[in-house]
Amino acid sequence: MTAAVRAAILDLALARGRGRSLCPSEVAKALA
Repeated sequence: MTAAVRAAILDLALARGRGRSLCPSEVAKALA
């Protein structure tokens, strides 16, 4: 796992913790 991917996953987890709903396209964009 690259650092960029790890950072993206952490960012998504934090966004989720703030109560923001994640859509698949957002996840795909973060992992692109």
